[in-house]
Amino acid sequence: MAEIIDPQQADQAQSLQEATTAVASGSSRPTAHAQRYDRQLRLWASSGQASLESSSVLLIGATHLGAQSLKNLILPGIGSFTVLDGQMVGEYDVGNNFFLEAESSYGKPRAQEVARCLAELNPSVKGRAVCDDPARLLSSDPGFFSQFTLIIAANQPPHALLALSDLCWSHATPLPLISVRGAGMIGSVRVQIKELGIIETHPASTVDLRLTSPWPELEAFAQGYDVQDRDAMAHGHIPYIVILLRKLDEWRQSYGELPVPSKDRKAFAQSVDAMRDKSVVDTENFDEAIAALGQAVWRPIASGRKVPAEVGALFDDPACATAPTPGTTNFWLLVRALRAFTLAEGHLPLPGSLPDFKATSATYVALQRLYKDKARRDVAALRGCLGEVLQEAGLPGDAVPSGEIEAFAKNASYIKLIRGRNLRDLQANPNKDAVPLALMDPVNPPTVQHHIAFEAIDAFYASTGRFPGSSKGMTDSLIGGASHGAGASHSMSTSSSAASLGTRGDDYDGEPDKKRQRSDSPFVATNGAGTSAGTGVDAEMKTATPQLSDNGEAREGAEEDDDEGTPPWREDLAACLALLEGPGGILERWGLPCDPAQDDDRDANDDDDDDEPSGATLVRKSVRELVRSGHGDVASTASFLGGIVGQEAIKVIARQYVPVGAGSGVVLYDGVKQCVGAMT
Repeated sequence: MAEIIDPQQADQAQSLQEATTAVASGSSRPTAHAQRYDRQLRLWASSGQASLESSSVLLIGATHLGAQSLKNLILPGIGSFTVLDGQMVGEYDVGNNFFLEAESSYGKPRAQEVARCLAELNPSVKGRAVCDDPARLLSSDPGFFSQFTLIIAANQPPHALLALSDLCWSHATPLPLISVRGAGMIGSVRVQIKELGIIETHPASTVDLRLTSPWPELEAFAQGYDVQDRDAMAHGHIPYIVILLRKLDEWRQSYGELPVPSKDRKAFAQSVDAMRDKSVVDTENFDEAIAALGQAVWRPIASGRKVPAEVGALFDDPACATAPTPGTTNFWLLVRALRAFTLAEGHLPLPGSLPDFKATSATYVALQRLYKDKARRDVAALRGCLGEVLQEAGLPGDAVPSGEIEAFAKNASYIKLIRGRNLRDLQANPNKDAVPLALMDPVNPPTVQHHIAFEAIDAFYASTGRFPGSSKGMTDSLIGGASHGAGASHSMSTSSSAASLGTRGDDYDGEPDKKRQRSDSPFVATNGAGTSAGTGVDAEMKTATPQLSDNGEAREGAEEDDDEGTPPWREDLAACLALLEGPGGILERWGLPCDPAQDDDRDANDDDDDDEPSGATLVRKSVRELVRSGHGDVASTASFLGGIVGQEAIKVIARQYVPVGAGSGVVLYDGVKQCVGAMT
């Protein structure tokens, strides 16, 4: 013990002196940048923040839903953003979009006003607006979308979203795409990722004590530790690492092999407990040793491998076996180097972290030094393997940042490769097996029915050009398409025009009257054929809300749909329900049986929960709720969905944590039931 304490105390004194000198010189004072982003740096560190600040994000659709989604990326400090939208700001927008100014924004390009107001949230983030129809720009200038790190599509129609998905998927460097949609109190968020290598998955713990295969210095430390000292203080502070190493060595010498979990678990635990001095009151360290057996001893022995199966699969992946090129991503360069390191060393790099345990300060520091020194040697060896890989790829030796190499070595056991599916593949081959499992959840209310119901809404849009329960003008407002009717004169006619965020629309013809009548709104309600109906969207919102019963039918005494601009609610609902049923219908496509005796009771009160409804009934309920909502952009729903979008976008941009659904999943939100679910 004495041989260990003196140098440790000297090192501690030296570290304290260095820390004191650093504080005195003021070098440890956090910068203004670190103070601004202090809380989030604790989550994804400086490497994640650097990725955010170098990113460029495109938002398609400057609705309240889109603005809420982008807000949650501007506040953490992305590098820049672009808002793409072809609409003008109307009274409906200033009534529900918190990121517009009621008086000064009215009548101006919505993309410009939303971008200007969002840019005020964080002066370090650059923003611009493109005032154009997203669908038109997608077909006329697809190269425009290749400049961004991530694309967020808010409430985009199915045909435009499918084309955007194909574009992102087939790009030379595949672009991550997040599509978000909200309809009243129902919403969904889908993440599309072709391939994403994640180094920092942030597992619960990266501790690897390496007790079943210790390196020589650790073995020497354990064997040289005096475990026979009868002093109560010394006995109660034997590190459990030393206890287990000594007992494993004794077992190996007695039986010629490590204990077998299936038959030796109890005997080995008893041998550990027998080492405890019953006369000593405080022997918490032996309790720690027994508690650590599962994680530190049994699991490594039972796995029978020194490389986790998921990491081994990466070694066998064709992307790792193929010779690297200058275009190979850092992730695959590091995986190839890790494979060479493992072949040479026989194990993965040691993370070097230690848990908290009972020991004297001197002993703990000595063990910590052993693990840190081994981790540094492993990083150096990995860096050498990487140098050979970089040379093979024709890349400079510093092509991969040093910090990224160290993070990779520390998290080598937990790296993850995400390979998702694109939207076209998901539509052609839906995961029908996930539906029964989701509907049978005994604890959480099901949400998968909303995903299927949205498919019926998309099918309705494909045949009518509008969302059910909403007019053509209102639909164009939700998707950010070009303005129609009276407001068309305000629409910018040039494509890909970046509007300045520092102006208040002085380039446009006149300031709209603050007391302007709703009939003069830039939005003009239209009928299903898309012709002008002579009333504004805001007037439409008053007359458009149907008086529906709980099962989706119009209540008795409700006003007839005699307003020319009001969509035919009964017909819309019937059309959507018809898309669900019959041979080749959506229910059949998802493997949900339609039993008329159980499911087709449309006159019954759907809120009767005495009997558990079938999957088809839940889908019908969801369709009725979506039609009833008119695809309205509700503030509370937009705020919640925007938080999910921000969370998933940060995961993708920072390449940390694991995105929902492994790159092809969808998050479903039910604001009526107040529940969230996910499916892949």
